[in-house]
Amino acid sequence: MIFDIEKAFDAFEELRLKTLKETDKLSKGQLHFKPADNGWSITETMHHLYLSELGTYTYIGKKLQGADDLKKSGFKEAWNTFLLKILLRSPMKFKLPRKAPVVPTGDMAYGDLVELWNQLRKDVANQFDHFDVDSAKKLSFKHPRIGYINAHQVLTFLTEHFRHHIKQLERIKSDVGFPK
Repeated sequence: MIFDIEKAFDAFEELRLKTLKETDKLSKGQLHFKPADNGWSITETMHHLYLSELGTYTYIGKKLQGADDLKKSGFKEAWNTFLLKILLRSPMKFKLPRKAPVVPTGDMAYGDLVELWNQLRKDVANQFDHFDVDSAKKLSFKHPRIGYINAHQVLTFLTEHFRHHIKQLERIKSDVGFPK
């Protein structure tokens, strides 16, 4: 893996492992508790993060089949990624993009989810291993809101998206009805 991709990927994985370490301590009732605002449970939120990563991985895999034809990223994509990062760090809530298949099913068992996610993360690492300096600058993923971005920007998005949902996990745990 090229250095800047490896550094971003490692930070992303560290965030996931830290979150899993925290959620592993929770009971089944806590993992499946839905807050008063009828939002997602912790397991559903985690399933959404998994589905987002799976969709990203799948899309990049298809785009890389024609990597020679991909355009290189520039200022526009860097600016859009920066704006997305700011928005995801804000307290704003966002509606799911209609076209993105990232809605959790609600019936995913936490242990099954972690097992699938661990395998997916290995696959994602392998995918990012195949980027060289030139291909990492190419527009390999179409974000539903900001358009095409390169490999490093993908990792920025995934990390910020994950952090955004960590705030959601904290809100769920602080709900007055959250099981003790």
